[in-house]
Amino acid sequence: MAVLDNMKNLGLTEYESKIYIALIQNGELKAKELSEKSEVPYSKTYEVTSLLEKKGLIEINRGRPMLFRTLPPSIALGIHVDNYIEKIDAEYVKKKMSADYDYNSSLLKTKNSLQSASNTLQSIYDEVGNVSVSDDFIWTFRGKENIVSQIQKMIASAKHIKMIIHKELAKYLSEEIYTMGINADLILSNSKVELNLIPENVHTYVLDDMGVEFGIIIADGKTALFTTGEMDTAFKSSNNGLVTILSQFFEHEKEEATLIQ
Repeated sequence: MAVLDNMKNLGLTEYESKIYIALIQNGELKAKELSEKSEVPYSKTYEVTSLLEKKGLIEINRGRPMLFRTLPPSIALGIHVDNYIEKIDAEYVKKKMSADYDYNSSLLKTKNSLQSASNTLQSIYDEVGNVSVSDDFIWTFRGKENIVSQIQKMIASAKHIKMIIHKELAKYLSEEIYTMGINADLILSNSKVELNLIPENVHTYVLDDMGVEFGIIIADGKTALFTTGEMDTAFKSSNNGLVTILSQFFEHEKEEATLIQ
């Protein structure tokens, strides 16, 4: 299976590749279903999916039963490969004096595998439709690049955005905020958060100190994302109760904040 070989070339193990491909082909799966579809031993399923989550390739709902689903391959694989190429670069630094290490060949193989795997898996992903019957569950995903990508997608597809952002998150979203063509309410978690330019359609508030750093993004009052200050983990859901609670929290913080634009 060519796509399986390509996944291995991208730094995934055989079990990781099989589970990832099974989720692309079948959409959301429970652990037992995933084991059967991927032909990966059930005893290894949780370990392997945890590794895939850390690599930013899948989301996990830690309810009962646990559910697993992929992120769009065209986005997730690109982020994963960027990280993998960093490892190749580090390996090159270690082995650049070695005649048996061909950096350019290794890099070219990785990029070719990325293009082939991404095109094939994205096509399957689009055909399956990635229809989720459980968007109201709470999904977790990890990795700063993956979290930023999720937020960027929310901003791009929304008609109205509410955001509480901290200093770390502001660094990654400055361009999105500047080019945002929609109405938005933005709360900066403290006065040290810097944004170069803020368009007039973004109502901006600042809090002196929220105490704990975190980020909240609410799109159209329907979907919410919460991320830690370190941006190592995020939670996303369309659950009406959860979105309502975070929306009410946002409005409370807005009342306490100072309008600066």
